[in-house]
Amino acid sequence: MTTQKKSREKCPQCRKTTNHTDGNCMECEHQRAMAMLDATKSARKAENKTEKVRKRRKAKKKAVAAVKRAIGREISEKEKAQVELYKRELSKRHLLAFIKRYEPEYLAGWMHKVLCDELMKFSEAVERGESPRLMITMPPRHGKSMAASQYFPAWHLGRNPSHEFINFS
Repeated sequence: MTTQKKSREKCPQCRKTTNHTDGNCMECEHQRAMAMLDATKSARKAENKTEKVRKRRKAKKKAVAAVKRAIGREISEKEKAQVELYKRELSKRHLLAFIKRYEPEYLAGWMHKVLCDELMKFSEAVERGESPRLMITMPPRHGKSMAASQYFPAWHLGRNPSHEFINFS
């Protein structure tokens, strides 16, 4: 049985006085091992991400194919009427659906969904007879004026024709 010779010397790499075994600095060895562990973890994360992206893309392709198949077949007048009634009801209940119904190219991001949710809460508070106040602060050209000044009054007054509306900025 051989024992390793331990000595306390100054390492030429890290310049620390640490335990050395057979000429190797334990501190430097530990740092190298931790760097290798971090690199392995990063590689695994990247591998998992690409796998998730692959799965998402595959699911999206399946959904698109299903929609294309559904579009390809003819739907009856009764089904068309049901779809129209569904869209109308959805537009009455949700502001974002209302906006998308009258502005089909409208691209809603997460901030537009939050904005529409807050405007809908505001509308419900007004319907309950409360006197709420709402301030919207968003950067310029992010769609707050179109959503809050154009579509919201029309949506709210469509649901509550007896209400009055004052809007200022």
